[in-house]
Amino acid sequence: MKFLKSSLIFSILLFLFLFEKIDYTIHSYAIDNMYKNDNSYNIINYLGYIEIDRLNIKREIVRGINDINLLSHVALDDRCKSLNCNNIILAGHSIKNIFGPLINIENNDIIKLVSNNKIYYYQVVDISIVDKNKLDAIDNSELILITCYDFNKRLIVKAKKK
Repeated sequence: MKFLKSSLIFSILLFLFLFEKIDYTIHSYAIDNMYKNDNSYNIINYLGYIEIDRLNIKREIVRGINDINLLSHVALDDRCKSLNCNNIILAGHSIKNIFGPLINIENNDIIKLVSNNKIYYYQVVDISIVDKNKLDAIDNSELILITCYDFNKRLIVKAKKK
């Protein structure tokens, strides 16, 4: 049993290590082709993608913030069913090929959400680092991005529709 648990932990760590090595340009190309060539692409709960050009972030968005979705995607809070919602909360791991570059975001940066051939632009208005249990940092902002800052803190980025 102990060996099985150790093997599982090692496999997960190896997966995360290898996943960090995914080339942004290859991944970006795959998203572009997936979305342009087939609007009905059948990723479970696939809603569209987020793009922040200045930070080289381009990542699929799926519905449901859970461990499986967070391993390789940006996840939309279950309170919204689409990216055409008044209060969008997106979460992603703070690793290189997901939300790791978010640490370098600045006020006035532009965030693009693409879904069903619609493009939504948001402008960053607030960036904060809060205790991981500080739930009042999540308010009714139009767009909120959340990622880990360290084990006890979260990076919260708030943006308004442009």
